[in-house]
Amino acid sequence: MRKILPVVLGLLLMTSLMLAGCEAQYNKGDSVTRWGMEVILNTDLPEFPDKLNYYSTVKPEVTAEWVQSIGDKMGILDEVEFTTSRNRFIMNQGDKWLEVYADNGAVTVRGIHIPHEIDASLSSSENAAAIAVEFVKYLGLWDDNISMNKVSLRYEDILSKQEWGVYFNQDVGGYPMVGVAKHFYVIMNPYGTILSAGFYNPELEYAGEVDCITAQEAYDLFLDGEALEFIFSPGFKKVSVDDVYVGYYIESQTELQEYLMPVYVFEGELISSGGNTEIFQAYVLATK
Repeated sequence: MRKILPVVLGLLLMTSLMLAGCEAQYNKGDSVTRWGMEVILNTDLPEFPDKLNYYSTVKPEVTAEWVQSIGDKMGILDEVEFTTSRNRFIMNQGDKWLEVYADNGAVTVRGIHIPHEIDASLSSSENAAAIAVEFVKYLGLWDDNISMNKVSLRYEDILSKQEWGVYFNQDVGGYPMVGVAKHFYVIMNPYGTILSAGFYNPELEYAGEVDCITAQEAYDLFLDGEALEFIFSPGFKKVSVDDVYVGYYIESQTELQEYLMPVYVFEGELISSGGNTEIFQAYVLATK
């Protein structure tokens, strides 16, 4: 027994180590069934650093005077009001509306009919992009970390409701700011009139590094239902995961969160039995 026991223990140890190292590996083209749907990985799972930065947020100084200066630029003939119930500044006149949250400085406007000249040499989408950038700079809300993301035609099948949505990226240490609560956009009609917009660009400070899981581990968590904001309507039969990348997650556009942490973003399409598609994004915390 004295000779056999060490051998048995050694074999058990080797087996346990081998099993521990045999975590699931997912490759482009792999298909599994989850939530009654086929989930197809339609991209390679990239490699990212095993440590990523995280950031603390700086509470902005939001004053009535600053809000008033934005309202004046929009032509709102009203004085600033502060609502204690929702901790926000408001200016409104008719259908014109300006709202700024005191906690984080997020700005929302609507009904602001500011027309801009259309450049005949540009396409409709190019005009929309140029006008949106001009509008953000006019309000004094442009920053070095902001860049153009995309311009899309809203209500494409309803001519009377057609609008251009111009959406911006916000860089955080080389990665995009993400999440449903993340907003930095301008909506306008085809004639160059601003209809609504939302701006939230928190000031950040480097807070340190965190150990991160791999994209493989994050995809495993996504398949286990551990993703943030992944909600879909009944009737879809297939999920196509077309892109995977790292971003920094915004939890709320009305309250200041203490830290911005890295997440894995899984992006693609939900596909119904009739062939209709819907874009989806899901977020898995990258931290260990």
